[in-house]
Amino acid sequence: VVMWSEPEAVDNCPGATYSSDIANGSALALGSTLVTYTVVDAAGNSFETSFTVTVEDNQSPVFDSAPQDITLNSDSGQCSAAHSWAAPQTSDNCPNLNLNTSHPSGSAFSVGTTDVTMFLTDGSNNTVQHTFTITVVDIEDPLLSGVPTDMNLTTDPGVCGANVDWALPVATDNCDVSDLVSSYDPGDFFEIGTTTVSYSVADGSGNLVTSSFNITISDEEAPIIGTTGDLTIAAPAGTCSAVVDLPAATGSDNCQLVALTNSLNGGSDASGIFEYGSTLITWTATDSAGNVATVDQTVTVTVDMTDCNANGAPDVCEIVEGSVLDCDGNGIPDECDTDCDGNGIPDACDLASGSAEDCNGNDIPDSCDLAGGTSIDTNGNATPDECEPSFRRGDANEDGSVDIADAIFMLYTLMLNGPQSGCADATDSNDSGSHDIADAVFILTYQFAGGEAPSAPGPDTCGVDATPNDGLGCDSYNGCP
Repeated sequence: VVMWSEPEAVDNCPGATYSSDIANGSALALGSTLVTYTVVDAAGNSFETSFTVTVEDNQSPVFDSAPQDITLNSDSGQCSAAHSWAAPQTSDNCPNLNLNTSHPSGSAFSVGTTDVTMFLTDGSNNTVQHTFTITVVDIEDPLLSGVPTDMNLTTDPGVCGANVDWALPVATDNCDVSDLVSSYDPGDFFEIGTTTVSYSVADGSGNLVTSSFNITISDEEAPIIGTTGDLTIAAPAGTCSAVVDLPAATGSDNCQLVALTNSLNGGSDASGIFEYGSTLITWTATDSAGNVATVDQTVTVTVDMTDCNANGAPDVCEIVEGSVLDCDGNGIPDECDTDCDGNGIPDACDLASGSAEDCNGNDIPDSCDLAGGTSIDTNGNATPDECEPSFRRGDANEDGSVDIADAIFMLYTLMLNGPQSGCADATDSNDSGSHDIADAVFILTYQFAGGEAPSAPGPDTCGVDATPNDGLGCDSYNGCP
């Protein structure tokens, strides 16, 4: 509706009138309208003048209704969601509206936030816009495939665990995923027992998935036992056993050794007394997993295998166990010892008990020496000559010869209390069974008057007393070589 000031008509004569083709206050259409005024005077003269009224549209269109912000879940398996919306309701004071949109309805929108803008323009290029936000949320968890199943393995040789390898799992997602995060990696070393290996992966929206499997390592490796091997020990002479200081066995294990025992005493040290023959020792080692190993070791004690009675048992063992007698302790059963006198008692026992004499110390009774001819008893006193002192009769001073000096020695002893000879038989030059002045006279007569020489032994040779039962003896004599 346009209002304007009316023009004023002027003429040289009165009675002029005017009119317009469009009335003041009319509603004029959008655009330019020519308004013409005509004035006519009384004489019929006329004049026209015009002006243009332009109506402009400055009023913006209006969205009466339009899509609003919305939050959507991503489509299955997609990192986006398709969304369609109803066309907006619009209005304007003028026709010919034009609608443009930044994203067509039904488009796929990526995970995240997307602004959709609508532009509404009328014929006068008045424009209004409407923006709404589409938020697509990823609630779909990643997928882990190829996660190994539980593993049951044994230890690697010589170690208390095992290095375990496996193929890496694969992570997929409708969107992008982060790198795998794991508690252990393929090829890591695992100790005995059960260990849980876990894998986790997350996508960009924070969806997290975790999977795991167990690795169980069992110790089936038996311990190792070391010994010094079979031993052979000689029993000390005269015994049928030996004290053996047996080196201790050693045990080792890939994990932990808990016990090492022997079959003899149940302990770790098998040292002790071992009897004649072979003794089997079984060593047993046990580890912390209950694995058991055994090793046999033989200790053999050897003895003098003399078996004089041919009964299959070594003499020394029979003596030790008391099944035979050894009265003289010489390591030979009495039944096998020499019994030269045939009295049923070994010669050595006869000698030890004093029932027989062994004057020459050859472990043979004197009677057997004499009977066998190995000794001589020239004076018949049942004593071998080698067991009696040798001397020269008449050699009182023991200088190895019979002369006047012996007579003087005798007189000095008898008359002046001089030293005694160590061999009374040597001073008994006349073999009378006593030592008196007659012995000195006998020597002087022998030396200077052609008298009889002293009886055996002497004076030229050494020998035993030919009259051993005369009551005299010879404790020591230094005159014989």
